[in-house]
Amino acid sequence: ASSLARQLGIPRAMAFDLNAACSGWLYGLEVGRALIRCGTAKNVIVVTAELLSRITNPECHDTAFLFGDGAGAAILTGGNGGHRLHRMGLSGDADQFEAIQRPGGGAKMPWPESFGSNMESFYLQMDGAAVFRHAVIGFAEQIEWFDTVSEKELKEFSGKENILSFLIKGAKATCDFYIDNTPADGVPYWDTGAPGLYKLGDYLDKPANPFNYFEPVDSSAAAIASQGLLRFGRYLQQKGETETGDRYWQAGLTVFNTIFDEPYLSTDSKHQGLLLHSVYHRPNGWDHIPEGSKIPNGESSMWGDYHAREAALYIHRIINDQPYYTFFNI
Repeated sequence: ASSLARQLGIPRAMAFDLNAACSGWLYGLEVGRALIRCGTAKNVIVVTAELLSRITNPECHDTAFLFGDGAGAAILTGGNGGHRLHRMGLSGDADQFEAIQRPGGGAKMPWPESFGSNMESFYLQMDGAAVFRHAVIGFAEQIEWFDTVSEKELKEFSGKENILSFLIKGAKATCDFYIDNTPADGVPYWDTGAPGLYKLGDYLDKPANPFNYFEPVDSSAAAIASQGLLRFGRYLQQKGETETGDRYWQAGLTVFNTIFDEPYLSTDSKHQGLLLHSVYHRPNGWDHIPEGSKIPNGESSMWGDYHAREAALYIHRIINDQPYYTFFNI
């Protein structure tokens, strides 16, 4: 930032770097807006740049085609005219930091003196299934929250109807993708692009098999998707879109019924987990592979058990005609 300020001929201007990865542009705009609103600055230049090619493995099919290089800039001012910038609703989920990360770097794992075979930790790693499954439930929760916001509050953002239609379109596309690319019982394999899926034949037309020899399933993704499908389906039912709402609601119930029965529901009193066949560290190879198996299966995860209980609580409160808990009604 200081180097850029010098090149722009404003060497005495306050300058600092902000690192927020993919969301850095939004964080930068919000910080700039806040500086102007509080009177610390009259004008702010927000510049963003990303050189992900430096840390993207060109041979990794999960990330190579998604991440690239780019840059952009904007001038913020407190004056009239131009595009109006309002406060942004920024949030995060630190429990999911491993979904997109680069483990290597820093004092704990310094960059090697020479390139060698141990470069995987220094490349960008992404669990595509984990990112997608959070999008499924994220859409539903944001749409529910928008119902609590008045038209007046959203008028300057193009209006409540326009924003909702945009979110609903994205939520429907996400739900449809999940339904169309998941086995008949609603439990997905760990990645829709997993290289060994073709060996399973018509795997979408039959229940998922956690004990197959080629690709693992991910029950934790199913637990999260169940919530998103149920909540969004119910929202559409209440808004009069009964056909689509019923489809998503029924899909959510199908997933729910599957994960709360064997072989996904743990019945072994000696096993500390609740939801079996959860996968998270694929393809890093850190998930437990039991003896005699070629793929991970049989284990639980904290996030899978958590979301299974969330889904059960949601169904329980709906059955008993009780309001369910959200971040905006507590």
